[in-house]
Amino acid sequence: MLGISTVLFTIVVVVLVIIAGAGFGLYFLRAMTPPTTSSNNYEIVTGLAFAHWTAIGDANLSATMSQYSSTASLWWYVHNSPLNTTSGPYTGSAISSTWTKFFSNGPSYWTVYNYSVVFLSASSAKVTADLWYVLGHGNNTHTLYLPYELDYNYQNGQWYLTQDWWGLPNAPGVVYSGVVSPSSIHAGTTTTTTATASITTSSTKSATPGGYGY
Repeated sequence: MLGISTVLFTIVVVVLVIIAGAGFGLYFLRAMTPPTTSSNNYEIVTGLAFAHWTAIGDANLSATMSQYSSTASLWWYVHNSPLNTTSGPYTGSAISSTWTKFFSNGPSYWTVYNYSVVFLSASSAKVTADLWYVLGHGNNTHTLYLPYELDYNYQNGQWYLTQDWWGLPNAPGVVYSGVVSPSSIHAGTTTTTTATASITTSSTKSATPGGYGY
């Protein structure tokens, strides 16, 4: 009987070890994969997108750079902009240099319309929106309108910004003189979010010839 009890005890211990190992394996796999709840993904990516736009509006270089992956690309498409990417995107240190040039204009007001997130897979998300950045002061104030896209990918346990589209190839950004309200450019817009301050003045929209450094 002693021999049978010993055998049964050994079997029970082995089974418990197997169950514990399986449980740890499942936990490890869950920790290494992106959240499966769509609402969680939406909240995370939305928070990252608005944090990125806030950093740009604040002219905060370190915060702007913080989300990029090591292989990220920045595409720049604005009518008559000297920063346009015609032969390829900005990568590596060139991304930082490009934002440094743009931030020479100082902090700006910004507004978001038509925000949308599409999850192409459990580890890939595309954010699109229309953004307005108001730059300069007094008679040198300009409004920069941008169709914007941010591409996020889940890598090594977190979401990274891999493609940043400052204007799109088929819909470049446009610079307007003065402060131009989004409603005067596009009718039927949906949600509006304003950061840093509210803009109450407006002017008749007219595209500028460029030459403003952005």
